[in-house]
Amino acid sequence: MVLRTDRGIEVKPSAWEAPEGGHHREGKLTFPDKGPDGVPVIGPDTRVVELVIRGVAGVPERTLRWDLPG
Repeated sequence: MVLRTDRGIEVKPSAWEAPEGGHHREGKLTFPDKGPDGVPVIGPDTRVVELVIRGVAGVPERTLRWDLPG
């Protein structure tokens, strides 16, 4: 799972807080605010943010996309 922007930045989650078990999971997924190079993941010129989930329930990749105002 990664958070990806239209600027080509990808970061892995830094934390997952949720109760154990259950078929429908609910919790808080946290990502770092800066990429590996120290640049903010979401900056003033970021227009798209995607959550990419790989390898769950036999699906190679699912992408959830948000278009940011700008």
